[in-house]
Amino acid sequence: GAYLASRAVAMESALGDAEQTVSTSAVTDPRAFVVSLSATFLEDFRETAGEYAELFKDREPLVSLGRALLQRYFAVVKRGLAGGAGTLDVTPAKGLMAALAQMAADLSGINRLVPEIRLGDRASEVVETATRGRVGAAFMALELKLADAIKKAGADVEARVTNEGDEPGAFLLRCFVELSDVLLAGVKEALADTRSLLEERPVMVASWREEFESLVRGHATSTLDALLARLTHASGTGQSAAAAASSPSPASPLAPPSTRGAAPAPLLLVFARLASFMETDGVPHIARELQSFFPTSSEVNQSLFVEEAARVRSAAAADALVRAYVDLSARRLSLMIRQSIAMCEWNGMNEPR
Repeated sequence: GAYLASRAVAMESALGDAEQTVSTSAVTDPRAFVVSLSATFLEDFRETAGEYAELFKDREPLVSLGRALLQRYFAVVKRGLAGGAGTLDVTPAKGLMAALAQMAADLSGINRLVPEIRLGDRASEVVETATRGRVGAAFMALELKLADAIKKAGADVEARVTNEGDEPGAFLLRCFVELSDVLLAGVKEALADTRSLLEERPVMVASWREEFESLVRGHATSTLDALLARLTHASGTGQSAAAAASSPSPASPLAPPSTRGAAPAPLLLVFARLASFMETDGVPHIARELQSFFPTSSEVNQSLFVEEAARVRSAAAADALVRAYVDLSARRLSLMIRQSIAMCEWNGMNEPR
């Protein structure tokens, strides 16, 4: 007991330093982080376990200490490799998979010394958790881009409906083109990014590859639903039960603002055009990209992104936005007529000839 207690001090200090690091700053080089933690903690634990096995027969104290320390090790590795989620600066796929491969290699020797801890299972859990988080971060970055593009379009329309020398229609068309470009380019980038996770270290995802592809398709569907919900919110109308069920979580960058009310009429036209584009071109294009990056014959995977259903939801969003535009325009015209009538002194008007 005294031997392990004396050796545990340095190992606990190394883990404490790593925990402090991940709590105060993002890990920019995941492989370097894992290598550093291996040098300061895992190597010390490996030497301690080897020496203890030679000196003592009772393995329970070693196994008990190992479980406690390695539980902290896996927790800090998970936190360190989760950097970038919710930002546009996600950890590169190559760096993440290299870090996970390094971790698995560093643990293999220790696993032979203390097989009771079943480090292989714990390492696999970390790999899956980190990979799932990385897929989520890729689509979160896409949602951030879409949310920023929507905010920019709203600000541009609010600032001016016409440029000098531009027709209003040309300005609104440009807003729509910018939004559609962000959508299509962002989806392709997210799919290429998640595909690179498979190609970088195929063996690390091989055991749950179909589940991985299901995860990607599920994220693609939820991102499209979140975008449609954000666009529909601009109409200022109440959501149907189906629309509410597909609304993004409050943590999503595309979550609609808490305020309720129709957007300016020109912006409603831009959003309606984008929703209509998604129905006719956008959703089919995304479906083709999904099949290109993740070709699958699995009915379960295919059911997670149903092209026809997504097109129907897009058409419903476009219809709601057009109706809101017509209603807003009608109310504005009605107000203008009422004001023009009220401004006239009818008692003093000459009779019409």
